[in-house]
Amino acid sequence: MSYSFDNEDADLILRSTDCKEFRAHRCILSIASPIFRDMFAFPQPLDLAHELPRVDLPETATTLDILLRYIYPIPSPKIEDFVTLCNVLASAEKYGAEGVISRLRTILVSPHFLDLDPLRVYAIACRWSFLEEAKLVSTHTVYVDLVKQGDGCTEDMKHMSGLDYHRLLVLQQTRKDMVQKAVTDQLAPAGCCSVIYSDLKKLLVEEMLRKKLDVSGCLSVLEGSGKVKPCKSGSCSLGHAKVEVFVKGVMSDMGELPTSI
Repeated sequence: MSYSFDNEDADLILRSTDCKEFRAHRCILSIASPIFRDMFAFPQPLDLAHELPRVDLPETATTLDILLRYIYPIPSPKIEDFVTLCNVLASAEKYGAEGVISRLRTILVSPHFLDLDPLRVYAIACRWSFLEEAKLVSTHTVYVDLVKQGDGCTEDMKHMSGLDYHRLLVLQQTRKDMVQKAVTDQLAPAGCCSVIYSDLKKLLVEEMLRKKLDVSGCLSVLEGSGKVKPCKSGSCSLGHAKVEVFVKGVMSDMGELPTSI
């Protein structure tokens, strides 16, 4: 990092739980954190080696270093893993550093973390009552297997309420019911003898619940399954001509699926 917390003009020593010392400035910390401001209103023990007041903090050097870099007007470090993000979030909340929390909220819903594990992002957003972020990231969970995916974020999900998890289940179930009804209620085209529509309907429901598909995508999946073949009776040139009519009917009847809690 271009900045080291060892400036001679510092008026305070912060010491991490693993004994790393950071020379800091009370005025900057007091502006960023009301907790630090109140703490500095009382006399602090003197660090004889530096002849400066010293405050021992329960954060590790890694967490404290990142927290301070987000507080100070210097380039902020990248946070690329969930553990570090949660540790810094917990410290920022403890010290009431709202400016830091605001920036970490943006990082939480960045493409990097959403691609890593949207369910874990949702759990973290719920833990800290980041309602806007929870609603935003719920959109990215509609194709997630909530049971299998949940195995990887058990620790974060401990801090999520049953209601928060239930909202995701309701979102997925509502989408499933709408897809199932639109596909089931759609009548098979008359006079098409080469396609077994009961098989196509089952496959279409499974694929539409697994990923986002438009008409073209649905046709690609169905034709790739080998279940759509030229019509044997000659009443239509290709089976897929009537399958396209069928798929367009499904899409029309289904309407807009809910995308967030």
